[in-house]
Amino acid sequence: MNGHKIGKAIRSTITNRSYNYDALVYPNPTKSDITISFKHDIDASILLKDINGKLLSSTTMQGERSKTISLLVPAGVYFLHTVSSSGNVLGVNKIVVAK
Repeated sequence: MNGHKIGKAIRSTITNRSYNYDALVYPNPTKSDITISFKHDIDASILLKDINGKLLSSTTMQGERSKTISLLVPAGVYFLHTVSSSGNVLGVNKIVVAK
C-alpha cells in the first residue's frame, strides 16, 4: 500500500491478490466526517480503530464507490481499515481528527 498526500486527501493504492483498488480518503485531517472513495464498486467493511487497535465503529459498503462516515470521536489519530467480504484486509488509512 502506498500513501501519497494530495492536498487535503490521502490516496492509497490497495493491492491484494484479487483486488486492485485505488482508495482516496478525504478530508484528512478532518473535524467530523471522512469520505472513502474507490475507482470501482466495492463490497467491504470499513472499520474505524484507535491507535491501540480498539474497534470504535464499523460500516459496510455493498456495490458502492464511496461512503461518507461521521467520526464521533475526540481529536487524535485513528485508522480506517478496509476489509473485503471474504475477510482480507485491503488497506489501512491513517486518519487525523482535529477538533
